[in-house]
Amino acid sequence: MTDVMLLVDRDGTRIGDLARRAGVTKQSMAQAAISLEEKGLVHRLPDPRDARAKLVVLTDDGWEALRFGRSVADGIHQRWTGLLTDDPMAQLVTLLSQLADALDAAP
Repeated sequence: MTDVMLLVDRDGTRIGDLARRAGVTKQSMAQAAISLEEKGLVHRLPDPRDARAKLVVLTDDGWEALRFGRSVADGIHQRWTGLLTDDPMAQLVTLLSQLADALDAAP
């Protein structure tokens, strides 16, 4: 679910746009947004440009969770780079990116 939070623009993002970015249905994204809202990580607000649409906006706690997640990821990256050195780490990152692309493309 934190992946959803990575897709939210600074000023908020419509549920439909989040669904397209994530490659899921609007209904699935709406449920994910409700779950994140229950955790206090986002607010769902009426879109000022379209009363039928909901805008997902990160809360202060949501921004803090993203910053914390980023610091953890950075720490892991630094640790692994220290163990593998720069060139093998760059190869690992490339391979993992290729794997993620292949998984996204898989049926």
